[in-house]
Amino acid sequence: MEVDYYCLGALLFEMVVGCPPFYEPNSPENETKARIMYHDVEFPSDFDLSHNIKDLIRKLLIKDPKMRLGHLGGTKEIKCHPWIGWINKEKWISRQIDMPYPVNLDDFNFDCRDITVSANRMLVSINNHLKPKKKSSSKRKSSYMRTLDRISPYREGR
Repeated sequence: MEVDYYCLGALLFEMVVGCPPFYEPNSPENETKARIMYHDVEFPSDFDLSHNIKDLIRKLLIKDPKMRLGHLGGTKEIKCHPWIGWINKEKWISRQIDMPYPVNLDDFNFDCRDITVSANRMLVSINNHLKPKKKSSSKRKSSYMRTLDRISPYREGR
């Protein structure tokens, strides 16, 4: 589980900073690997991040898994961290916490149809790769493909 806690730290870093930890633009891959393996995480000086979020990320990105936050107490240990501790867990689980700022989804240039079409293509490709090749030249769709056509709200050509 320790690698998952490390990944949680990397994800949190990317969410609050906007790039992965240990990232340097135009840096060779071997230098990035060396920073990951041997350096502590550094936060950009031009970001005004709270002490608590920096502390949480630092503790999740500790190299030694036995010293990493969560090693002894698992997710309970992580949930007790001050940055997470302020959340009312009951309201969070029942989805009763309001957004700290309003979000208008119309402001984003995001079309989920593109993702669905790409996902369907990927599933078709995987299905074609995994299923045994038939010798008949039947053009009939497999039950798997008929199911995909039925459940996909965004199919090509519609």
